[in-house]
Amino acid sequence: MPSRAVGTNLAVGVLVGAAGLVGHLPSAAPDLRLVLLGSAASVPGALLGARLTGRLSEQQLVRAIGVALVVAGLAAAAQAVL
Repeated sequence: MPSRAVGTNLAVGVLVGAAGLVGHLPSAAPDLRLVLLGSAASVPGALLGARLTGRLSEQQLVRAIGVALVVAGLAAAAQAVL
C-alpha cells in the first residue's frame, strides 16, 4: 500500500508540474538559472533519501518529513515577511 501511495503522489506531482509549465510557457520563458538551482538543490535530498531507504522506521520517516515541511513553511513565512 505505501508504494502505491508514493507512485500515485509522484504521478500527480509530475502531471501538475507539466500542466503548470504548459500554462506559463506562453507568458514567460522558464528562468534557466532557477531551474538549475532547483535541480542542484534536489540532488542532495535524493541522495540522502536513497541512503536512508530501509534504515528508518515508518515513525522516524514520518517525523523527518514533518520536520522538513515545518522548516520549509517557516522559510516561506520568513521570506514573505522580509
